[in-house]
Amino acid sequence: MRQLVTERTVRDLVPIEGADKIELAKVDGWQCVVKKGEFQVGEKALYLEIDSMVPADDERFAFLSRGQVRERYRIKTMKLRGALSQGLLMPKNILTNAERMRIYDGESPTDVLRVFKYEPNIPMGGKQAGTFPTHLVPKTDQERIQNIAGILDLHHSDQFEITEKLDGTSCTFFVCIEKSEALGVNTLRTGVCSRNWEMQILDGNVYAKMFNELGMHDKLRGLGGRQIAIQGEIIGPGIQGNKYKLDKPTFFVFDIYDIDAMGYLNPGLRQALVLELGLNHVPVLDMEVIFDLTSILEAADGKSQLHDTAREGLVFKSYQDGVSFKAISNKWLLKNE
Repeated sequence: MRQLVTERTVRDLVPIEGADKIELAKVDGWQCVVKKGEFQVGEKALYLEIDSMVPADDERFAFLSRGQVRERYRIKTMKLRGALSQGLLMPKNILTNAERMRIYDGESPTDVLRVFKYEPNIPMGGKQAGTFPTHLVPKTDQERIQNIAGILDLHHSDQFEITEKLDGTSCTFFVCIEKSEALGVNTLRTGVCSRNWEMQILDGNVYAKMFNELGMHDKLRGLGGRQIAIQGEIIGPGIQGNKYKLDKPTFFVFDIYDIDAMGYLNPGLRQALVLELGLNHVPVLDMEVIFDLTSILEAADGKSQLHDTAREGLVFKSYQDGVSFKAISNKWLLKNE
């Protein structure tokens, strides 16, 4: 499970021009606006990532209300006095003794503070067949480069596939081998999932419609008994405002998981299989990027390959060893969060 609240070290404090009461605190690849004098360089603090949803009934988060009454408040990317602020940094002493004991006993700060990840409300509807089959394939949740910036020094010589991150709804098609207790034989089962649920195939939900329109049942069963999961993004009308102005929902592959090998396909093998199956692949970009945090975040800004609109960001995947991460455009975040 992704941890939205983590203990981090304040690595730098930077003045904000024209601001007397606030400054920038830097933790790993992130920066947050904080009260001047609240933290010291080298101090341990609690960092809450952007897209964290915090409980409104906790007085420690009351300052986020901005006069609005809600059940939860969302931590967003914003600019304060011209400075980019991403996330919320809080002193460790905000924790009660009881909360410290729970963390000491192994409970995560995310659970202790009742924080969960913001998920956009996409009115897809439809009938669920069960929870997402994580025993077969991981959920789609690429790590942000700000959280793992240290890997840049280790992999600067790798060859990376760079693709556009599309703003839609995550979808997974899969085929697996299941043993029929009644028949005593192994059979191939196909399925389709949203980000969090397996959906019923014979239903009107957008995931099932896409599965059936693309003929995924036959395509997956035609792979010679191979167990795989194809993961991608559905974009189009009724999804995230249809930023790409498409006429109908369209599926774009961004990953293929080999269930037998328990790992993702190399970008080259994935692209070849997507071509063989006659599916759309997310745009692959031919661009040179200097491998440091600042350059990668600047490269994330830009126009989409699908329409004259800002792209959400970039996804980097190594051809060598499966290392991958995403870089979300800060310009996109400021406009769309």
